[in-house]
Amino acid sequence: MDISETYIKMCDCEEIQAIKVGFILSSNSWHDEHLVLCTQSEKYYGDYFWVKDNPKRTVWLPRQDQLQEMVWDKLWEYCSNKISSLSWGVWNFYLQADDNYYPDSMEQLWLAFVMKENHNKLWDGADWVTTTYSNI
Repeated sequence: MDISETYIKMCDCEEIQAIKVGFILSSNSWHDEHLVLCTQSEKYYGDYFWVKDNPKRTVWLPRQDQLQEMVWDKLWEYCSNKISSLSWGVWNFYLQADDNYYPDSMEQLWLAFVMKENHNKLWDGADWVTTTYSNI
């Protein structure tokens, strides 16, 4: 799981954080400095949150599987199989992305893909910017 400063900054945007509105850090959470893992059941993998200033200001850090779920419905244009579609979609995005974009983790790559597919935004190294390019 990516808990780098870059990934935290990438996740700290309205589009991603709105998905987990109302999620409460429960008593079955564990804290490691600023990182909090919340579990809801034995079968649930858990959600990671980065505590910024206080426990009331947290940043949800989506796992790779959660990021992939965010684009399931949009990927049928690539292939008829979901796994092939995920692979082809993110690979196509990466090949056509800006040469200056080099993700440090799969979470960063998938988050960039989600933001492009769902919100037409690209990471410029510091912030998400709206793009007019439709070919990536």
